[in-house]
Amino acid sequence: HMTANRTAYKLMRLPPDSVITATPADAQYPFQFKIQKNGQDIPLTELPMQQAARTGKEIEGEFEFVFSQDDVRSIYGKAVPLRDDSGAVRG
Repeated sequence: HMTANRTAYKLMRLPPDSVITATPADAQYPFQFKIQKNGQDIPLTELPMQQAARTGKEIEGEFEFVFSQDDVRSIYGKAVPLRDDSGAVRG
């Protein structure tokens, strides 16, 4: 389960408390926009949060939220894995 702050929800044009993960458990893509890098769709498993959880490494970089051909928002983000008390990645 992931949440966001008010600014992130506004940026993604989502109501507060919406699902913000691109890979929810029900496998339904929740966004009304594409996520791309240099004009190419980013596979869902390669998004920063998914990479950080899978690899245990901090991931950062630029990508775009593409709402339409004329409405693109460039984003710089950083994802950090969550760890349990023993240091194992838990998300």
